[in-house]
Amino acid sequence: MNLIPYENYYLTTKLTPHQVVSLLQNNIIPRSRDIFRSNTNTTRPYEGYIVHNTFEVSRIIQYRNSFLPIIKGQVYRENEGSRIHVKMKLHSVVAGFMLVWMSGVTLALIAVFIKMLVHKKFEPAIFFVLLMLLFGYGLTLGGFKYESNKSKMFLAQLLEANCI
Repeated sequence: MNLIPYENYYLTTKLTPHQVVSLLQNNIIPRSRDIFRSNTNTTRPYEGYIVHNTFEVSRIIQYRNSFLPIIKGQVYRENEGSRIHVKMKLHSVVAGFMLVWMSGVTLALIAVFIKMLVHKKFEPAIFFVLLMLLFGYGLTLGGFKYESNKSKMFLAQLLEANCI
């Protein structure tokens, strides 16, 4: 299990690259510029784009999840079918925000710990700061994994593929 919100794996299928791209195109709409996502009434589950044998998509959801993975893929011809290299990661703005937030909380944890060492006295505040750190990490990883597992299963099912 990854301890960071990132997935990197391959799918293999007996479908040709052309068939793979065609199936993906039938399940993707162009990315919406609407930041409020009011156009979620669609029969297609993903939004994004496909250029030649490369795609970048994200799932269309009816709720807010800032940790929704951005899915990038490359389709390659392989012996009797295709191999799809899939990478899932956080949106760069969300990753940057969480990095700054988690760094701040980590610095606060270190400061409380140093204060405890200097004064040789237990500080109950360490529990609060540690809880904030664990909450941020759990929220990020949980929100990402919840959605990445759904996309992983969907892509494998859609492309009749095995995950490597």
